[in-house]
Amino acid sequence: MALAPDRLDRLLRALCVPGMHTHAVIDGAACPNLLDQIDREQPDHVCLYRGELEAPVAHVAPWLVRLEPESEFSRWLLGEGWGRGWFSLTMGIQPLHALRSQFRRLLLVKLPDGRIVYFRFYDPRVLRLYLRECGGEEATAILGMQAAFVTEAADAGQLHLFRAAATGIGSEVRRLDDLGTGPLLPPPED
Repeated sequence: MALAPDRLDRLLRALCVPGMHTHAVIDGAACPNLLDQIDREQPDHVCLYRGELEAPVAHVAPWLVRLEPESEFSRWLLGEGWGRGWFSLTMGIQPLHALRSQFRRLLLVKLPDGRIVYFRFYDPRVLRLYLRECGGEEATAILGMQAAFVTEAADAGQLHLFRAAATGIGSEVRRLDDLGTGPLLPPPED
């Protein structure tokens, strides 16, 4: 389900906050042709996995990509991927490589039975559930220097906005049609 052009334009404007970066954490396994689009458009990007990856792994790995409001890559990703579970978004002041370091620490988790497993936090369906349960130190660890996480909602005509709150992470749902013409968040204070 591609986003209608007017919704895509509103979403791009909402994600453009002066003094902040917007990054997408993209699930290569869910997003067809991701590496072809990265090769074609050349956005600032890095894989969350370490080292040189063999092609089959690179195609299913999670990728962190900086979104620029006027770039063809941003228009493709948001326009074609919204509502399909391809990515989650972050908005904040951290540059790409610092954000990669923060997110790499989230890739593996220890289950109560002691097993270590991959945590697909970047899947919007997983992130929506996880962020609602975060409190205290866990909320601080995942937010880091980020002002917000943004995911598609179960209804693709809406988004979830997650920000730091007194008790952990607060959530609000916004309709894409109600976004208006300005940014989703205020610019960071100096």
